[in-house]
Amino acid sequence: MISLIFLALASICNSIMDTTMFRFNTSIFKTDNQWWNTWWSDRSKRFWIVQLNDGWHFLKMWVVVFIILAIVFYQPIFIYYIDFWIYGLVWNLMFNLGYDILWRKR
Repeated sequence: MISLIFLALASICNSIMDTTMFRFNTSIFKTDNQWWNTWWSDRSKRFWIVQLNDGWHFLKMWVVVFIILAIVFYQPIFIYYIDFWIYGLVWNLMFNLGYDILWRKR
């Protein structure tokens, strides 16, 4: 069950990544803080650890960490193919909650 929490966290991080990439101008992340708006910027003048340069890469790092933790802590809830649907449902619900509702400006 803890693996579902890690998968949900990975999905939330992924929804923030997509929001900053595709809906930046209408998101809560559009501020004067360029950390959220520079995932495509020139890396030659930045910190050498890419994950610390901007919000997009930082969250990508956490997506990978949370997915690995979800795999490590996975214990079957039901039969594997039912778990597949449950995990897919959790991913999509959490992603859409963030992308369509939480990260949009009102």
